[in-house]
Amino acid sequence: MEINNEIAGVIRLKSGKAAGQPLRYRLSHMAVRLTAAVNIAHLLLLTYRPYFRAVTNHVGWIDEKWMMISSFLLPLYVGFETWWMFRAEPSQKKPLLIDWAIAVIWFVLWWGSVLYSLYRYYPNL
Repeated sequence: MEINNEIAGVIRLKSGKAAGQPLRYRLSHMAVRLTAAVNIAHLLLLTYRPYFRAVTNHVGWIDEKWMMISSFLLPLYVGFETWWMFRAEPSQKKPLLIDWAIAVIWFVLWWGSVLYSLYRYYPNL
């Protein structure tokens, strides 16, 4: 039994799974990416009229409030994540760069659509 565990440990180290990112780092990156992906998908689906009607009839304004709040919270969390993982071993620079890109894309998409809507429906502002 001990020999098999030693062999499995060596194989795991060689494959990089045991020496890879800790679970908490992967979960943090996944949470950022999943939140942004769901928000972007929801924002794009809101352009489909039946989906828009269903959301406004059943959810009301909660989704817009959530998207507005998350457009600020996501970059703030990625900033905290950057501080938290700055000197992590192995380096988290590439995943953090991806998280920053996704958070900025979400912020720009949301506020771009808000400004476009204001310009389109209230041109005299």
